[in-house]
Amino acid sequence: MPVYVNAGEASDAGMKSIEHFSGVLLAASTRESELRKQLIKAVTIPPGEAAQPNGSRAPTILYRPNASEIADLLDSYSPVKAAELIARFRKNGTWQCPTLIVWKLFATTDEFGRDPCLRYIPSTQRSNWQCDRRASHVPEEEAPARKRLLEKYLALANEAHRAGVPFLAGTDFGIPYVIPGFSLHDELALFVEAGFTPMEALQTARVNPAKFFRLVDSLGTVEKGKIADLVLLDANPLQDIHNTQKINAVVVNGRLIPKPQLESMLAQVEADAKKK
Repeated sequence: MPVYVNAGEASDAGMKSIEHFSGVLLAASTRESELRKQLIKAVTIPPGEAAQPNGSRAPTILYRPNASEIADLLDSYSPVKAAELIARFRKNGTWQCPTLIVWKLFATTDEFGRDPCLRYIPSTQRSNWQCDRRASHVPEEEAPARKRLLEKYLALANEAHRAGVPFLAGTDFGIPYVIPGFSLHDELALFVEAGFTPMEALQTARVNPAKFFRLVDSLGTVEKGKIADLVLLDANPLQDIHNTQKINAVVVNGRLIPKPQLESMLAQVEADAKKK
């Protein structure tokens, strides 16, 4: 959702989904018009600088506000405007894919820099991430505001979900420290932290995508006649969402991949990552 567009108006116009909650806090602000002008100025390219294909800076969509901008958004947050916006999302069937993992990274990057799963990422890419101070380090003076923003997004996810807005799990691979595959488990855990039940969190990555893409006849649930894409677990994720990581086997399009083979595949990925 570009900063130029009001999220409610986009929903009314038929936008099917909004990623990252982009534009939602702005649309719920009592100072929306004023803050929108400030944000547009922040992402407008000064004369002489190289432009993106759409004529704007790269972070126009997933714009990461600084501490001052976060304070402006949160201090002017209107529960009334937010409730009205959420009602429009529900009425229009506008899905939300909040990528909560991205906002947690934005707030607490340092702990992700120690993630053992980084061994599956090519060494050159890890080095690039570590050299990018903006991506690998949360400035001390920015940390409180960023954590406050994460808390607001978690609360907003729960409020919208309880109001009947449909949700999808997404992680936005390409963002530093968002590790393919593993980050989806983190996203599900964040949904539960936000207030979703474990079943509701699982549905954001299972049946809900099938509904979104209109593929419920072939995907989303375990039924006769549907594509056999399954993850078999050693523990119940309805008791603890982190049990999604206790994988015993995977079935891909009807082909069984047992745990020893999965471990061998991961070992090969790790070995390849050391070479690149």
